[in-house]
Amino acid sequence: MASTDPDLPRDSWVCSLAEEAEEEASNNKAMEEFLTTADKASLQKQRRMIKNRESAARSRERKQAYTLELECLVLQLEAENTRLLEEQAHIKRQRYNHLLHTIIPVIHKRKPRPMLRRLNSLPW
Repeated sequence: MASTDPDLPRDSWVCSLAEEAEEEASNNKAMEEFLTTADKASLQKQRRMIKNRESAARSRERKQAYTLELECLVLQLEAENTRLLEEQAHIKRQRYNHLLHTIIPVIHKRKPRPMLRRLNSLPW
């Protein structure tokens, strides 16, 4: 950088600033030339890797949210299934009791007592 030396005339100070600006511009050009295609390719590769990592992180978050949603749905469906099975068993018991009492009256018959009989196969 140019020094603001009060002993230097104003024109020479401006000239030194202009020279420094030209030097900086030439340094930038040299730096651009220094970045070869291999360096540019490695920068692109790094950018792609960063984007890929970010995309993979977003994908994992979406997958985790979807998994949590499915787990919640499973719990709801299991609760509904249990409720419906209990309701089905209750209705089945009601229907059976209704059949027993109204439609099919059950009459308990006693078994006849075993009787002694004569067999014709034995000789007298």
